[in-house]
Amino acid sequence: MGNISLFEIEGTKVSKLHGAPARVERTLQMLVENNLETLLGIRFIATEYSTGEIHGGRIDSLGIDGDDCPVIIEYKKATNPNVINQGLYYLNWLMDHKAEFTLLVMQVYGNEIAEKINWTNPQLICLANGFNKFDGHAIQQMNRNIKLYEYNYYDDHILMLNLVHEAIPSSAVAKGKVSIQKDGTPKRRKGKTRNRAINSAESMKNQDVKMDSTESKHRKATKNQSNNRRKAPTGNSQVNVAQTDRKRKSVRGRSTVTGKQIQSTIKGKAKLHSEQISRSKTGDNITKLSDESTALYKSLKQFLMSLGDDVQMKVLKNYIAFKRNKNNFVCVVQTKSQKIKLYLKADLNKIRLKKGFSRDVREKGHWGTGDLELSILNDADFEKAKSFIMTSYQSNDN
Repeated sequence: MGNISLFEIEGTKVSKLHGAPARVERTLQMLVENNLETLLGIRFIATEYSTGEIHGGRIDSLGIDGDDCPVIIEYKKATNPNVINQGLYYLNWLMDHKAEFTLLVMQVYGNEIAEKINWTNPQLICLANGFNKFDGHAIQQMNRNIKLYEYNYYDDHILMLNLVHEAIPSSAVAKGKVSIQKDGTPKRRKGKTRNRAINSAESMKNQDVKMDSTESKHRKATKNQSNNRRKAPTGNSQVNVAQTDRKRKSVRGRSTVTGKQIQSTIKGKAKLHSEQISRSKTGDNITKLSDESTALYKSLKQFLMSLGDDVQMKVLKNYIAFKRNKNNFVCVVQTKSQKIKLYLKADLNKIRLKKGFSRDVREKGHWGTGDLELSILNDADFEKAKSFIMTSYQSNDN
């Protein structure tokens, strides 16, 4: 297990603890499942869950994390590359059986949690006695949320978990046309969005001209055909005229692309282009902020990340979670009115709420996790929020 060594201190002397894998794989699984929230910050849902006769498998552990994303956990007592492949197989099964998982969550935790399930970032966790560099490289190519933990037992009374590899899918950071750079921030494809809008509009204009031309030809041909049939002394003239009228109505009913539709398409593309530019300012999914609010968010993010090396940022569809020890200590949400709101843990019995700045949301629905809501409108609000943020961060020390 890498170069990690544990030592036991006895007075002025130390003795090295010798690690060993679990004697039985099921022993490790039962220990983790009984302490899942303490060890990994995940709420337990089911063990040895059958995927049915067709898929013919059993998922070791099913859970849901602090961001309400589904989690699959697979265990191997020794080094085994198949644990990743097996886990991915079950992850694909899960994405095809969302209703079944939702029903399972409903049975365990009720409707409120089941309705909040976040399918944007399902997670696979693999626990084994060891992984190699090839495993770490492989999961980076899969565009899935995967974590590889190495474990070891020490003298049968100490368990160590070490996160050795982690892959985060690009879709978890930004949707659509935003790719991920080496430093983990979204990279905008310069100029392409606007060009696509222009090309799309030009294509629609050409289509409009072609359809109008085709319609004109059809009308002319139909008119000539109608005149010829009316002149012909046949007993079926009334039928021919009726058929011609139906054809004329069919031609007239054909949809054409109008100038308004073209303008709407251009505006839609321009809006997407604008949001991508705004997203590139912050490097996250925060969009439509003014320059002042963007600078405020950057200062907030810098402060949060500077609290310690154990702080992790997780970008989700509707908010950004800042974690310590696998649990959220602050969730950042951008409101429709372009405001920044924070949700964090707090002992509300010891806090004096201030209207317009702080609010008790224990009984109110909101994105992210936390009992206290803070509205950050300016630098003064940010300074007042720092003490609350520090308290929430320190409460996640275990």
